[in-house]
Amino acid sequence: MLLTNAAVWYALQGFAPLAVLIASLFASFVAREIVGTFFQLHQIYHETYSDEYARLLAQIDDLNDDSLDGDSNPS
Repeated sequence: MLLTNAAVWYALQGFAPLAVLIASLFASFVAREIVGTFFQLHQIYHETYSDEYARLLAQIDDLNDDSLDGDSNPS
């Protein structure tokens, strides 16, 4: 908020290049936070589902091993 207030103040004082510089700095900070948040959520998503996939694959392997052992009578 401080950067946007400074950009508006410099623009009103006639320092347009400085206002543009401050506004671009603010935009880059915002973009960096958005992209960083996206990558953190993406990493959490993949970590969560990779653990789930590994668990399910282990269950499938166990079921396949049981069926290969001739245990076809589940009781």
